[in-house]
Amino acid sequence: MENTPIPVQPQFLHPQVIAAILGAIIAGTFAFVVGWLTHRREKRRSDIQWFREKLLESYSNCIYYLVKLSISSSKKSTDDKDVRQHFSESQRYLILLRAYHSDNEHTSQLKECSRKLADTWNETDKLSDAADYAIEIVKSLLENDGRVQAAKEKKKKSKDTKSGEQVSGAPQADREE
Repeated sequence: MENTPIPVQPQFLHPQVIAAILGAIIAGTFAFVVGWLTHRREKRRSDIQWFREKLLESYSNCIYYLVKLSISSSKKSTDDKDVRQHFSESQRYLILLRAYHSDNEHTSQLKECSRKLADTWNETDKLSDAADYAIEIVKSLLENDGRVQAAKEKKKKSKDTKSGEQVSGAPQADREE
């Protein structure tokens, strides 16, 4: 007899094993996709929160330095170190707020504030008035900025819900975007 190899029949896995492997692949893929989507949503939410905080910080610091400039420039000359510092910080935050705004109307209002401050630099009484004008513009922009207001509304809803009250017309579930 010749030594001929016996043909090996391919062995197939039992159908239950195939079903288990396919189930594991599908479940793993689903878990990966859900995890990825959740991570993406949380990243976006944290990015939005970071932006809101930076925007609110810029508004706050801008108003702070404009108030300081208004007070210091009404009492001291522009040669004074405090007046120069308050002026430069005010300009810095006005420029930063311009960078955060994409609306031409708002950026032009902020540019006008910067320009008025710069134009009145050597006239302390007018510099104080220009700072007061800029304060009103920045406060108005802050009060009407929906990006900041969304955070305030969410905090208010959260406080009202925790205290057992519900904001009129507001759903109990806290939804974002």
